[in-house]
Amino acid sequence: MLVIHYNLPVFLPRPALSARTGKRSPGVAMKFELYQRQEIVLFLKESEQNTPPHYHNFIELILPQDNPISVTIDTADPIHVWPGEILLIPPFIAHHIEAENTDDRRTTLKINLQKLYLMLANTPYAPQIEHFYQIGSNGRVYLNETATQLAEIIDRIGNEYTLRNFSDIVHVIDILCQERPSDEWMVPNKKTTREMNLCATLNDMVDNNPGIDINLDELAQQFNMSKSTFCRFFKKHFGVSFHAWLLEKKVKAACCYLQEPDMSIQAISYQLGFSSPSHFTKVFKQLTGTTPKEFRDNPLDFPRTENDALYSDDHDMPLYR
Repeated sequence: MLVIHYNLPVFLPRPALSARTGKRSPGVAMKFELYQRQEIVLFLKESEQNTPPHYHNFIELILPQDNPISVTIDTADPIHVWPGEILLIPPFIAHHIEAENTDDRRTTLKINLQKLYLMLANTPYAPQIEHFYQIGSNGRVYLNETATQLAEIIDRIGNEYTLRNFSDIVHVIDILCQERPSDEWMVPNKKTTREMNLCATLNDMVDNNPGIDINLDELAQQFNMSKSTFCRFFKKHFGVSFHAWLLEKKVKAACCYLQEPDMSIQAISYQLGFSSPSHFTKVFKQLTGTTPKEFRDNPLDFPRTENDALYSDDHDMPLYR
């Protein structure tokens, strides 16, 4: 996680760095869940209010507006981020954000670093993104011109996929990759770069092949773990079992396939690795509350809600529990 200051008018008193951290109330247990809208195609800018404890597979820049926010990373004590500062949370870092008032809003910019890296793999930007994965698992406080520059870029970014917006996203990453030891405040974080890379690899592996057929023994061996160690690792970082997570990934992909009228439900079920169309229909209904045929016939009859578990890559097609 990074916390980045920028020079905007601030009407609240700015705390000293030592005042950023607070002590957690004794006996408070936090349950982190996968972010409800975890699939960001490349980037998404939006306004948010309070969110439950969660984690996600993208980086997130958060700009508090009128009041400070309290941020808890994993099980560490909370820190405070004030208006005039930008919070950057890396991928697969469990966190909880609370505002002083439930109506307080904040601007967020989410960037899918994995997909950005794949797009830029053969360009001079690739080594910088690789470098970010190595330095980005710990928090920093950036000050002065760097933060001002970031705020200006974020302010002009829109959600349209234009060359200008894409250039600004790359520019943001370029700035975040620049280390400034004299102007940094490190924020403790328990998750290692190796753990982040393992989570990213798993997510990318299934995204690229949602019909993948692999058992836990093979998967654990691929990551040089015993089966029991892999299961504990997965449950710790993803909040669910591998089997449950994989089924949700498959159903999310099915919602995309169901929008293709030339692809039969039977073909979709086999494409996604289900044993039969009836098995596919049963799982789909368990996770969405409707059958594949009903979803295909009337996808707009299922309006998005705050409790949606999964979203398609175009941000418009929800999955419903």
